[in-house]
Amino acid sequence: MKNFDKEFRNHIHEDTRIPDKINQLFSNFESEVNMKENTRKKSNLVTFFRNVSVAACVFIVLGISGCTYAHINGVENLLSPLLYKLGINSKYEENATKFNDEVTKENITVKLLDGAIDDTLLIVGSKINIQNLQGSWIEINGEYRINDIQIKPINSTIDRLTDSEFVYYQVFDVNEIKIKDKEQVKISLDYTEIKEYNEIEDLNSAHIEYLKTYTNDWSFDKTISVKNLVDSNKYEYNDSKTYKIENNIEISISEFIESSYSNILKIKTNKTNYEGNYIEKYYKVLDEQRNEIASFSEEKKLYDHRIYDDRLILSNIDRSSKIYIEVYMMTYENATFSKVIEIPVDLSKTKEKDKEVTYLKEYTTDNYKIKYNSNWNLIPKIDTSRVGPNSIYLGTLGLEIPSTTNSEYTSSIYVKVIDENTTIDDYASKIRKENTQSVSEYFEEKSSSEVALKNQKGYTIVSTTTDGEENYIKQDTFTAINGKVYRIVFFGSEKEYNNLQDELNEFIRNFEI
Repeated sequence: MKNFDKEFRNHIHEDTRIPDKINQLFSNFESEVNMKENTRKKSNLVTFFRNVSVAACVFIVLGISGCTYAHINGVENLLSPLLYKLGINSKYEENATKFNDEVTKENITVKLLDGAIDDTLLIVGSKINIQNLQGSWIEINGEYRINDIQIKPINSTIDRLTDSEFVYYQVFDVNEIKIKDKEQVKISLDYTEIKEYNEIEDLNSAHIEYLKTYTNDWSFDKTISVKNLVDSNKYEYNDSKTYKIENNIEISISEFIESSYSNILKIKTNKTNYEGNYIEKYYKVLDEQRNEIASFSEEKKLYDHRIYDDRLILSNIDRSSKIYIEVYMMTYENATFSKVIEIPVDLSKTKEKDKEVTYLKEYTTDNYKIKYNSNWNLIPKIDTSRVGPNSIYLGTLGLEIPSTTNSEYTSSIYVKVIDENTTIDDYASKIRKENTQSVSEYFEEKSSSEVALKNQKGYTIVSTTTDGEENYIKQDTFTAINGKVYRIVFFGSEKEYNNLQDELNEFIRNFEI
């Protein structure tokens, strides 16, 4: 088992430190509160935020070891060996957009090789050359965006070409981002940190010991052309059996996705009732003859006590496959990985997911009338079962919107009528002050504009905040008439906001006073 531990520790190329959780992602509806009142609201909103509002997802780092290119004659075709390790089939090479752009800073040259995208995966390849390399391997951190939407890789792999040169491939899950024009997709890659380190020898060490860190901006803004690729198919796994791997931690097979480049198997982890310290786990995938065909390591997550999906990229299985998934886990108390369960998976038990058909429903109050999507959960009067007894959200109309991403958590719309004799301009100033001077959370304004409600002119301010791991959007839409302010607040992750733009705009256009 010690050799097994070492093998997987050497697979992990990123040491993630968990920053402080932010205490509040909702701005208060009203800013004239004293410190005592604000502190009380903050406590209530923390509970509300944890229950229904945060959006976060898990990333999987593919573990491979050794020098793949040691047994390859020449480097004319960099794609195949490394992409096979990532579970990517040959259609990537057929459809890749060649770039060959490079940026040199601090004696490090990053060359963007190529990229390709379908409706499930984005794959990007780079070559990194470091002069006077001190260590054996490098780790790369950065910030990545697709059509200006923040995204993180679910798989990555790096291998050595020469003593000082590496090739690096990343795989992003774009299945959770709504892309309207896939013929020309904008990608932004900003490699901000490159670290040198030796291979890990201390099995009991939880951290990589870095030799040197380079911090800079090796940035690329490119457009990827999309060719004739087959749309992905999503399948639900009919076997609803759950497997207990630790006290109050359960996992289950949830979904299988077929796409042009590879397939994704989703494993759902439920840690909502877990009271222990952090855990780490990884998966070994075996075929029907129990030969190992892949291994995946779960990255540490910022928000851990929740439901999330691990995503395993596997091109060598299909809907007729029968496989076994071995789950290995290490707890805080026991710093050694051990096998906790083996799960048989029969993918012939999957069925194609039905496409949800929605329609508009109508709801009327004494002050306004709204139309909303039929799959949204309407809460005409938020009560203490959802928020604390002193929350400003008590009595507010709420709309919980089902997740459109890999998160199990919703985004929300809140509607409140405030008795206040003011103008749109004055109330806009009030919101801006509230966004930047609140003791609970800082929001940065992204845009503002006039909007048209059903029968009234309004105004919208879009602001953003972050928890250090993911970006969140708060959109304030409001109007002032006859001594009242009508305020509509959307809050959700940046990805949710991108995916729901059309529905949100329709909701605002139909808001009738």
